[in-house]
Amino acid sequence: MQSGRYAGEYLEELVFKDPEYVATLNKYRQRGKECNNLQDHLKSLLEGTPETIVLCPVCRQKRVKYFLYLNSETVMETLVCCENPDCQQTLRSNHYNDYLLPLKLNLILSLKTKTLKKKALTLLKKVVGLPTRPKAEEIFKIFIGEPLPCVNERLPQKKERPPLQAWQLSLQFEE
Repeated sequence: MQSGRYAGEYLEELVFKDPEYVATLNKYRQRGKECNNLQDHLKSLLEGTPETIVLCPVCRQKRVKYFLYLNSETVMETLVCCENPDCQQTLRSNHYNDYLLPLKLNLILSLKTKTLKKKALTLLKKVVGLPTRPKAEEIFKIFIGEPLPCVNERLPQKKERPPLQAWQLSLQFEE
């Protein structure tokens, strides 16, 4: 982001930090006729599906791709499955009127309330293997594959301090 409230931060970080703001950006993107670079990046980010590491709890063979949206009110971490129709049917057998949604950011950000969005994003973090407070580097690996060079430059690097000279030591003890 170049200006505004989150100037200097990456869009991928904002997805987890402030999902409401990203949802608002997406609304403006959909209204506009021509897309700028930010809107193009937002589109590719929201329509992409991150690679998951958690196996389907039903078949235990494929990776999780869907989650169950219960009564349009809540999201539970245990109600997930892969793209196999048998697994989806097994998951839906106890939940007739609930929606089975793919794990995509555009669907997560379109949920009704901020609480639901946060629960779904927490589920997404667990399914893709992100820690509770992910760093920019980790987020880029999930969405893009490899962190961009500018992300590595932005992260604070530990600098080695040169050894203190004798006159600097004497100044420290006098103060």
